[in-house]
Amino acid sequence: MQAHVECCDDQPADIARSENSEPSWITVLPEEILSTIYANLRIPDVKEILLENKEGLVINRDLIVATHVCHRWRKIALDIASLWADVKITPICYQHIEEFLLRSKNVSLAVELRLSGDCSYPHGVLSMALNHISMNQQRLASLFLHVYLPADYSESSAVQSWIRQLNSTQSLDTIRIYGMLESMECYPNEFIQPSLARGLKRLDVTLSVLWSRFVHVRGLSELTLCQTTIVPSSIRFQLYELLRSSPNLRFLCLSLPAPNGVGDAGAISASLGRISLPNLRQLDLTISPNCVVSELLDNIDVPPEANCEFIIANYLPLEIRRIPRDITSRMRTFTLFVSKKILQLRTIRFADPAKPSKATITLPLLRSRHSKRDVVEILFQYFDLMPWTRPITLILDLSETDGPVPLKEDWFRLASRLSTLVDLKVRVTRSSGQEEEQSLVSLLEGLDIEGEEPLCPRLCRLILPAMDGKQNSERLSVMLIDINKKRESLCFPAIVATFSGNV
Repeated sequence: MQAHVECCDDQPADIARSENSEPSWITVLPEEILSTIYANLRIPDVKEILLENKEGLVINRDLIVATHVCHRWRKIALDIASLWADVKITPICYQHIEEFLLRSKNVSLAVELRLSGDCSYPHGVLSMALNHISMNQQRLASLFLHVYLPADYSESSAVQSWIRQLNSTQSLDTIRIYGMLESMECYPNEFIQPSLARGLKRLDVTLSVLWSRFVHVRGLSELTLCQTTIVPSSIRFQLYELLRSSPNLRFLCLSLPAPNGVGDAGAISASLGRISLPNLRQLDLTISPNCVVSELLDNIDVPPEANCEFIIANYLPLEIRRIPRDITSRMRTFTLFVSKKILQLRTIRFADPAKPSKATITLPLLRSRHSKRDVVEILFQYFDLMPWTRPITLILDLSETDGPVPLKEDWFRLASRLSTLVDLKVRVTRSSGQEEEQSLVSLLEGLDIEGEEPLCPRLCRLILPAMDGKQNSERLSVMLIDINKKRESLCFPAIVATFSGNV
């Protein structure tokens, strides 16, 4: 099957066109290209759009309009059932729901229900739209609920009634709940009935509340609980059981607030036992004090040979000491990035030498008491307590951090712990003039101090901010010449300095 695009050039009005012939001014397109054009009219990642507050609600309407460009485009589109499998129930798209369901034929459906109190449906339209989905519920494979509705809204009762009907659905394997359902706690409860939970493979609850029915879920391959409150606090036992009953879990993302009235975390943790996740491929954890995630990290067994990507964010910088040694023993940090807001380690985990996996650890630095020298002190502790954190590349931006600049002795202490360092990128102050230059003089003086061991034997590149728009600093350049003479005598590589406005 082929499709065509009508060119914009003026053509004779009497050119005859038939279903079986193509005029010379018709450009023929392969069907796969046209399929791609249509596919691009669909939302690639609804959750990403929501998190970035982007508007993507007109996509269904645009797809309908596109089918009316010409007869052949329409015929191609109607023959591709998968184009119509993403059904969105929104105030803008409700008129197209029945049409989408018909055109999707027998393809599995991904349904998104998006409602808010400030954008109501016309009377009766929502119930009609939900009924259309109910009549096709055996094709329902994925359901995404994004609801901001007070419990007393008429739409709220209609949605709850509809959800109860879905508990007989056998094909549903993915549920995503997005939104602060503080006044609608029953929604997650209604979702996770035993009959519905047994078939689930992917569960994603973001910015919401998850209640005890969550205990029925078993055998997941993906679990995301992001900024989600789990109540009551005893549900942590159920979370452990869910993970223990999901040996094929490949993706785990947990970011949970600390519950009120938390008892002795150590005692609770010890009583819950170990959890083995041999097939885990990505572990994304946000750790906060007294949080179930902190306990969980101590109890997860990930085989050393597992090619797993770790993304770990902590509230307290030194909390990363809690990461189990069977994880960190195979880690090597290639980039350490430090700014006012975060300290991020980008590492490689050599569980399988042939297939090393990335591991990213992000630590917020939000306390106002952190001065420039405090941040450097934190780095001292990292490098002393956890040698695997010593980077190949260090990007250190202290310009937005308050307090006194590090002294040459501070830089010396830091450099003495950086035997692995190859690249160093530094900015100390907001100034691009004398203040910044003086702070960098202290850095170079620290690198020039003689210690028991040579400093930074692998360092060969230094990126510094441009001074008053100039691409070099005579004072710093002279100091580097002297430093490089000493390094040459030790058979170390010379340090090449670059002055950049982008530091």
